[in-house]
Amino acid sequence: MPLIVLIDEASASAAELLAAALQEQGRATLLGAKTSGAVEASVQFDLSDGSALSITILRLTTGLGKRLEGVGVSPDIPVVLSSADLDQGRDTQLQRAILLARQRLGLAATRVPSSR
Repeated sequence: MPLIVLIDEASASAAELLAAALQEQGRATLLGAKTSGAVEASVQFDLSDGSALSITILRLTTGLGKRLEGVGVSPDIPVVLSSADLDQGRDTQLQRAILLARQRLGLAATRVPSSR
């Protein structure tokens, strides 16, 4: 059974870690846009002069030792999702994922209707 995971700039934290793990293990195809790269935890200390000091207190890596902080996870299949498409009721990432799943299941590659 094909597993296709949609990711984009709004994918962060545990979503990125899961996507990276599935990708590294060859368990899923990632489709969409690069994730945010926001996986590590930090604590902020407000200073008396109005500034702040942020210290990373948790550094996370993937199973293969890759750091995702500030880097993100790149999709196997990049698909652009524009605001113009969304305004017209088209989700190009979801449509591509459905077509890919149908292909991998050996089903006819019929056109996917828009979400409207």
